[in-house]
Amino acid sequence: MTRMTGKRRIMPIVLGISLALNLAVLAAAGGAAWRFYGADDKGHGRMGKGGPIYMQALPAGERQRLRAQLRDMARGTRSIAPMIDALRAVPFHADAVASALAQQVEAGRARQAVASAALLERITQMDDAARAAYAARLEEISAQRAARSSR
Repeated sequence: MTRMTGKRRIMPIVLGISLALNLAVLAAAGGAAWRFYGADDKGHGRMGKGGPIYMQALPAGERQRLRAQLRDMARGTRSIAPMIDALRAVPFHADAVASALAQQVEAGRARQAVASAALLERITQMDDAARAAYAARLEEISAQRAARSSR
């Protein structure tokens, strides 16, 4: 019988560790893809299981329409150019930074008002059964969040 040298003895161990690491990376990537893609009707998708609960409880089609509406609105309001200009100004003016921050806060409030109005409109259009189903989804999501936060 031939004796294994030091390098030959260690090679199967190195290959085994390498295989285990590759499988761990593959499992992590697969788990992330499974969690964050392929949204279902309960709102589990790109946002994971988080996000605004009132939107998450909406049926998938309604949720997508509302997000598209908010995305379109946000395109023009997410500019950070005023903040960058204020930060680079010499001499520095804190009022300019405060103004840039106030603009961002106001844009966020405007998006929130549009989202609230759109959600109210959708809820108003629901019949009694749809509203009851929506309330049940809200209750279910709330309970799931409470269970997760208590862990």
